[in-house]
Amino acid sequence: MNIFFKKRLIDFLNIFYSLNKFLKFTMHAKSLFNASLMFLCISSYTHAAIDLADAPLNLSTGAGANVLFNMSVETPMGGGAYNDAPGSIPGCTGRKNISGIGNNLGTCYFPSFEYIGYFDPLKCYSYSSNRFNPIDMASPDHSCDDGQTGRWSSNFLNWATMTAIDTYILTMTGGRRVVDTTSQTVVERSLAFVAGYAYHTKAIGTGVTNSITDIPLSSVTPLTANWARIVQVNNTSTVRFEPSSGGNTTYNVRLEVCKVNTSLTNDGLENYCIARTDGTDNYYKPEGLIQRNVNKMRFGVMAY
Repeated sequence: MNIFFKKRLIDFLNIFYSLNKFLKFTMHAKSLFNASLMFLCISSYTHAAIDLADAPLNLSTGAGANVLFNMSVETPMGGGAYNDAPGSIPGCTGRKNISGIGNNLGTCYFPSFEYIGYFDPLKCYSYSSNRFNPIDMASPDHSCDDGQTGRWSSNFLNWATMTAIDTYILTMTGGRRVVDTTSQTVVERSLAFVAGYAYHTKAIGTGVTNSITDIPLSSVTPLTANWARIVQVNNTSTVRFEPSSGGNTTYNVRLEVCKVNTSLTNDGLENYCIARTDGTDNYYKPEGLIQRNVNKMRFGVMAY
């Protein structure tokens, strides 16, 4: 092959190589251009976000919420709702050892503090038919020694008798009903668990300081002794009062609720009583959060 021909062939190959590189560059640039154009198109519509439904599109009606209570029902739940530990109630400095009365005694009943429980803290109760019955209104300091017919202070009884789980049952259901008719409703305290640290003995009266002052026993009970121990009977719904004068007495911690009495404030109805009817009789029932939300929520419970 002569020199001229070789030179032309080399020139041709160089041109071909340069053209090939140019085409590859062009194709790459075209791809980048197309990608950039697509990005600009998409970016220009980012302000028009789609409002996606949070429920299936073919679901015509909604469903109520499912609420599951996972309860740990253990020893403390059968203990006192008010355990008289330091700071459990404003001003409470803890349980006390009192000579001649007992050790580790709960004494933190403060008349100015309103204790939550089955008993209406604004009423005075009498005890008959093995239960407490609301019969009069308490004094502003929750005492019942100012001529009231019923001599048991309901505020005091909440402190003295309620278990921890009772406050939960009250909030959720309105109380544990043991009599439930259109003419009468009676609720009962849950079983108390006394062993160990669960439910300790309480005391009240002259010589029993509650971190502030003595509370006369006769101002919150019909008892006239100087003082009394308050002892829960293990695994029952009863409480025993042991006055200094002797003559221990055991009471069922059950009470009539939602009974209309026009001589009392709010016709005698507790604040958790709801009007009901069966089409014939009109009456009131104690209800909690579950009954009040039953038409829009479904409830379940599990415990261990």
